[in-house]
Amino acid sequence: IVTGSDDHDLRVWNVMEADASSVRLHAHKGKVLCCCIVGKFIASGSEDSLVILWNMSSGKVKGKLRQHQQPVTCLATDKKQLVFSGSVDMQICVWCTSTLSNIAVLRDHRLAVFCLSFIAPLQLLVSGGKECEVRVWKMKDKNKSTILLRGHSASVTCLDTTDSLIASGSDDRSVRLWDAFSG
Repeated sequence: IVTGSDDHDLRVWNVMEADASSVRLHAHKGKVLCCCIVGKFIASGSEDSLVILWNMSSGKVKGKLRQHQQPVTCLATDKKQLVFSGSVDMQICVWCTSTLSNIAVLRDHRLAVFCLSFIAPLQLLVSGGKECEVRVWKMKDKNKSTILLRGHSASVTCLDTTDSLIASGSDDRSVRLWDAFSG
């Protein structure tokens, strides 16, 4: 299990041991707000506006990914080599872990991005944030969201997906289910 915290650190926990020992990873200069596992790496996002990619076996930094101008609030992955990062700066960045390069910047959001989820079989990225809407991006059309899902009256703060459904949670105290194909 990987966790991030206010002390700027990530911890990798070995829950298979009775004492649940952890290894501390330190490189951020702000609170760690999100983390995910992508292949052999851990990605973390922070108030310092960085996405840091860590080698899971050594715990060493593979790269610091710079594009965001404000805190990185959420991460998602295709489970292979892509990491998606969302930020208060209203951008979603698409990163390649093998080249450490930013391969796309998605800019349709008008306010902060709070949550991301990726539907691998459909190659869809789903995003939500302060503007009370859920956006669905076809990754082959990297620069524009293709479906806009409206129904929440407050910020969308969490998302989860299956191969055919999108679940969105909001500060309006509702959870909505959407068809991933049609909205």
